[in-house]
Amino acid sequence: MKILIIPNTTDTVWFHLRNKLPAEFLAKRGHEVRFETEFKSYMHPVFGRNVDQGPLSWADVIVLNRHYDVEDDVLRYVIDYAKGEGKRIVYETDDLLEAPNCSHPEYLSIRRHLSQVRMLAAEADVVTTTGRSLKEKLARYNRNVITLPYCVDRTKWKRRKGRNEKVRVGWQGRGSHPEDLVLILDVVRDLQREVDFEFVIFGLSPMKWDSYVLNLRDRHERAVARRPEDMGWYGSVIKLDQKLKGLEWKHEPFVPFEEYGKKLSRINLDIGLCPLADTSFSRSKSVIKFYEYAMVATATLASDVPPYSGKVSCVAENTYEGWKTQLARLIGDEEFRKGVTEEQRQWVRTNRDIRSNIHLWEEVYSSSSGFDAASKDPLTTGLSQDSSLNPDC
Repeated sequence: MKILIIPNTTDTVWFHLRNKLPAEFLAKRGHEVRFETEFKSYMHPVFGRNVDQGPLSWADVIVLNRHYDVEDDVLRYVIDYAKGEGKRIVYETDDLLEAPNCSHPEYLSIRRHLSQVRMLAAEADVVTTTGRSLKEKLARYNRNVITLPYCVDRTKWKRRKGRNEKVRVGWQGRGSHPEDLVLILDVVRDLQREVDFEFVIFGLSPMKWDSYVLNLRDRHERAVARRPEDMGWYGSVIKLDQKLKGLEWKHEPFVPFEEYGKKLSRINLDIGLCPLADTSFSRSKSVIKFYEYAMVATATLASDVPPYSGKVSCVAENTYEGWKTQLARLIGDEEFRKGVTEEQRQWVRTNRDIRSNIHLWEEVYSSSSGFDAASKDPLTTGLSQDSSLNPDC
């Protein structure tokens, strides 16, 4: 197959794991894969805006992603040309872009591109996504929606060294999730008064947290004074900053994706937290954080809400008491923590390595039938919820 992938960005985890990683292993299986990072368009004197047909005519399969900063008629031209030439169009998305949380930093941008999202989902020959909930939402636009799980390359991940003097608990993620992190900070604060452990936040910002918040205040305060309705994401960050002032914690800023796995291993977390606000947008997300923690041998404790319910063996009811009870046990019971860690790590290494799953991409990209990877996808089985390793989690 000749596969043309047109990403809408090349600097996100999503690009590296949903486009670049499958492309690398499809190429190893003998397929030709190219990336086109922009639509080369021009104004035709008669037909208006057109798109360079060269890359499109080369491909057998064209993979489109999320949404683009181009006019809708450019995308319409691409779709019409590809269909007219018998190309297979794949639309890939890992978010419920119709329902972003208002606190999401890209909320306004996503809303502006909703017409594209709907057009791409409806016009594609097949839509690929990351989980059952999002698949069900996308099915309103396209009857051929297929689950392709997030995967990792096990050779790129190194087991952490362990042997911390104190138990090290942490959270990792982008700055687009302040409301998720806020969920568990009261628990962390109160447990720090009862138990001696370290708390680390990896991500959130590209610089030290205090400098980041100061820069945000300089940029946003006057704008919010004029339009309080624009508080959104900025308001969530300020609320997060206020919560953090009551904690003892260490901040590790963002690193480029190529350094991310090594950095997570060096941070050496014993327990990795995955709190998640229970919203339509959040329910349609993936469990990639769980996979990343597992690959460096960090035990995951996640909110007992989709997408984590049924897929992570150690979960907490999304309440103060639920989180405090489960986190206290993981901190205090070393044998239990080790058991959870090894069970989770082995499951991810067995079921989520790209080598064990790349055939799913191959079949979806090449099939003209309604093949559904979910029917062969271990994502549907999850981790055992009645394992002897986790009777209470």
